[in-house]
Amino acid sequence: MRSLNDDEKLNEIVKLLKRDAKKESEFLSDPIELKQNRVYAIPNYGSAMAPFYTTLALWVGAFILLALLTVKVKSFKADIKLTVGEQFLGRYLTFATIAIMQALVTILGNLFLLKTYATSPIVYIIFGIYISIVFIMIIYTLVSVLGNIGKALAMIALVLQVSASGGTFPIELMPSFFQAINPMLPFTYAIGGMREAVGGILPEVLIKNTLILSLYFIVSIIFGLLLKEKANKINEKFVKQFKDSGLAGE
Repeated sequence: MRSLNDDEKLNEIVKLLKRDAKKESEFLSDPIELKQNRVYAIPNYGSAMAPFYTTLALWVGAFILLALLTVKVKSFKADIKLTVGEQFLGRYLTFATIAIMQALVTILGNLFLLKTYATSPIVYIIFGIYISIVFIMIIYTLVSVLGNIGKALAMIALVLQVSASGGTFPIELMPSFFQAINPMLPFTYAIGGMREAVGGILPEVLIKNTLILSLYFIVSIIFGLLLKEKANKINEKFVKQFKDSGLAGE
């Protein structure tokens, strides 16, 4: 008996048998009791992802629009010469009108067909239209000034923004390159503004995103008006030489 009392292994077995296995298994499976206090709660995953996919759809819609329609303005039959500004802004109004209709179809479809949750549907609609106007200006300027090179840049921007905008994963979890370019991307602020409309509005955040997007719009206008004429002359020479090379179709 003395040897059994002094046997540490036996003592461990006795302690083990005295334990409550059920309680221990419950503790190991759920060691921490969480108390959740949901602030600006979004009821489903689809609504939470709507800001990203809506923004993506508006950019893709603008890109396809510029791929289908020409940015060139034909001369009038009468001897009326249009200035560079009139050509640039006049054609932009055509694209912007179609882009607004695209935005309405996308956003109203989200709200009424897909039943996307939004705490502020009016802000959701207005901000979506605003995003579409800004996006079409950015892509229109690239294509109007740089031609096919501008289309390639718009596509590259799309690929980078899908990864680096923080729309699907927190940007803090992405590689350092994506974290570095995140503040420079229009998607970052477009998605941020749309999230405010879906989850709950913090006025300072919504205003910040709106103002930064307006900077992209203003810079695009200035870039287009200043460089369109010079860039188009260079681009026309390049296109002519490319066609003369026999590598391009008629």
